[in-house]
Amino acid sequence: MPPAVILLLVSSQTGFNHHLRYVLPAFPFAFIAISRVCRAADLGHRRTCLLASLAFAWSLQSSLFVYPHSLSYFNEAVGGPAGGHYHLGNSNVDWGQDLLYLKRWLQDHPEAHPLSLAYDMPLIDPTIVGIQWSVTPRAPQPGWHAASINLIHDRHQRYEYFLDFRPVGRAGHSIWIYHLTPEDVARWQTVSALSPLPSQALP
Repeated sequence: MPPAVILLLVSSQTGFNHHLRYVLPAFPFAFIAISRVCRAADLGHRRTCLLASLAFAWSLQSSLFVYPHSLSYFNEAVGGPAGGHYHLGNSNVDWGQDLLYLKRWLQDHPEAHPLSLAYDMPLIDPTIVGIQWSVTPRAPQPGWHAASINLIHDRHQRYEYFLDFRPVGRAGHSIWIYHLTPEDVARWQTVSALSPLPSQALP
């Protein structure tokens, strides 16, 4: 009961539940409950031991597969790091940790220039690490763009349009990279003109 109560309480408080750390007090109770599995060997419950071993091995390899991008880790049940951002955001996914990976990606792709960048750490100027960038437009424009996944899901919907395009690359799992052609933009404009605006986007 304690883990369920804590989870429900935090989930109901939309004013402060941006971060996973608010449900950490539920973890000790969950660990105590899970520890009962360790008695399975003494009690001769082989099936339980087998299932627990498989679950542990799955969790271990799943986590190691994502390393060193552990902040953006999600298990396969929710789509892994590529799909987890649909379930959690903010510091659970993107804390500006992949800026140097973006620099490395740009070094490997010199054609990605000029680049617009929507970066989720306003106190850090990407030019410090040698990234030349401009502000990402509020509507699709042809060219190269990189955007933090937090800003793509931002409640102000400034860059939500990127969800309608397929990224051509990723820096870590928190910065998505797009190359939009004039045809891509024209196609998006045609489709969006035929689609009703969401109520939250109306003035």
